[in-house]
Amino acid sequence: MQKREKARKTLSFLLAIMLIFAAFPVFPGQTALAADAEELTGISLRILSGGNAWSTNGAYENNIGSKYIINPSLVEVTDMAGNEVELEITTSGNTILNFKGINIGEAELAPIVAGQYSFNYYLGSKDDTNLVSSALFELTADNDVFWISGLILFIMNTSGEGLVSEFEVLNNQLEPIKPIAERNMNASGMTGMWRDYVVLSGINYTYTVVPPDLDYNIMTGTANIGSVGMGINFTLTHALNVITTIKVTKNAEVGVYYKAGKHFTAFTSFPLTKDEGMSDADSAYDYYTTKLPPATELHYEAVIPGVSIKQSCRFRVTVGQTPTITIDLPLLTAPFGSLPSAWMENDLYTNADDSGSINLNTGGSFKLDTIRVWQAMSGQTSNYFIDPLYDFQIVGDENISLSRSGTTGRDRTTINANTTGVSVIKITYGPLRYSYVAGTSVNEGDGHMDFPAIDPVNTGIIVINVNGGTEIDTGITARNDFDTYYYNKNTSDHVRYTFTPSTQDVRVRVHKPIHDGTGVEWDKGWSEYYRSNDDGSFTIALYEGGNIVEVSTETGVRYHVIDAKGIDVNITNTSNPHQPFAVGDTVRISFNGLKMPIQKIGGIYNPGFPDTAYVVYENALGGDVRGPGTQYDFIVN
Repeated sequence: MQKREKARKTLSFLLAIMLIFAAFPVFPGQTALAADAEELTGISLRILSGGNAWSTNGAYENNIGSKYIINPSLVEVTDMAGNEVELEITTSGNTILNFKGINIGEAELAPIVAGQYSFNYYLGSKDDTNLVSSALFELTADNDVFWISGLILFIMNTSGEGLVSEFEVLNNQLEPIKPIAERNMNASGMTGMWRDYVVLSGINYTYTVVPPDLDYNIMTGTANIGSVGMGINFTLTHALNVITTIKVTKNAEVGVYYKAGKHFTAFTSFPLTKDEGMSDADSAYDYYTTKLPPATELHYEAVIPGVSIKQSCRFRVTVGQTPTITIDLPLLTAPFGSLPSAWMENDLYTNADDSGSINLNTGGSFKLDTIRVWQAMSGQTSNYFIDPLYDFQIVGDENISLSRSGTTGRDRTTINANTTGVSVIKITYGPLRYSYVAGTSVNEGDGHMDFPAIDPVNTGIIVINVNGGTEIDTGITARNDFDTYYYNKNTSDHVRYTFTPSTQDVRVRVHKPIHDGTGVEWDKGWSEYYRSNDDGSFTIALYEGGNIVEVSTETGVRYHVIDAKGIDVNITNTSNPHQPFAVGDTVRISFNGLKMPIQKIGGIYNPGFPDTAYVVYENALGGDVRGPGTQYDFIVN
């Protein structure tokens, strides 16, 4: 379901820029229910005639000849508040579970409205011990229909060794579902295993099958039964892994990974064994061996921290070969390319709140996520993204410590509060070369894309305040990741920002940005304390980069990080080029240096689709001029 979101950026010379976005939020667990949502009718879940999830007649034969029929009375649907939807079961060819309303404990049922709901299926009484399948699904219109059906995973091994694999199937919330039946086969020199699951149509389920013998490959994939109610079968065969040599520049950190269907989850890592003899005999390279699954898209990541660029490459290996993959890492001083499009940026997002600060007590912690934006991936829609090498520098009281999870694909940083004080974390990242070879899903030929180091002005700044974060209503509404306050860099070096604290008797000062190139060190760039305006507001000066605003009382302090940026303002006479403006002339106003207020994040957020992001110029007389609608490149048009 589409939602509209609005972001505003401010110009000091009486022009404001408003950008309106259409987006598809898909954060796990997020509810789309709203108090004023429109009532929906004709909603139902359906089961094919005979309860069939696995064949056209509604049942399957297991290894002892009995049948399993989906039992509609074991189906449960709830809204996101946990209230159960009352279902009316009827049979008319197919079994139909009609949505009657939501039981909220009142005499009358609450209406069914658009939003997310939870599907659950049980084997026996409806309690957690009997829950075998669940998923979130979304209702958007009258007469929405979802089918309850089946997924069969059949794992066949031709070795005759009777391998017993481990199965895992995850729903769209990355929660495991359980099989309703398990069957094994060992005959005619073949071994096989069946696992049968109850699933809901339109939902992407992710499966992983792990053999006990690492000479065989791990199999992963996604399954979706579509929207017609028929079940789906997967016949999979564990293949022998391919023994592969990794030859990499000396002293590099290197890993080989597989990315499953879900974004922002840890990659599957393949063990590397260092060949000490070959490595010692070669002054330029280290050698590793590993066993990799054939015909599977993989990637490697390699870097010498502080010495080389980080390099990644997507590739496949083939049965019957013993490949050697050579990784030559260029030095940080080597020539390096730029982003492929002018509207792509070398910026950073984190999951710190909009203030850009985190308040902790001694012994507390916070798990920090960092996302390069634009993400390093092979195109606008690929969403197979690789993280750069992040760097974290602590300045200030140094009363905190950091620890990295080391889970590539979902590497998080834990901030630990050790003692009272204030520290600032500066977050940067280095350059990344994203390569691909023929046979991957990127394209049919070899190539690469370069993603430079972070633009210094976009250095991530997070203030960690331990034991000092008293409740203060600062009145600051700026969002550190999304809002940038602009000034004409040809006429000024700062922009004015005004806010009104609700808390009384506050003091306000601002620390100038401390990113590389400013020459400003932490704790040496504070302004004098500002005097309040007659109405109790404060007007402060913001310079290019992340400004740290301190709002304090006698009992505590709050911090905000606010971004400012200088841009070029271009005003041209399109009616009579190079001539003074006259009444009736058409004027083109453009800006050089704008930032994307809301960036695309692979698999989560896609702003401005389709072509609904634009710039609106508001003049001092209250008039508007709207720029062209595009998805990404409106900031350079």
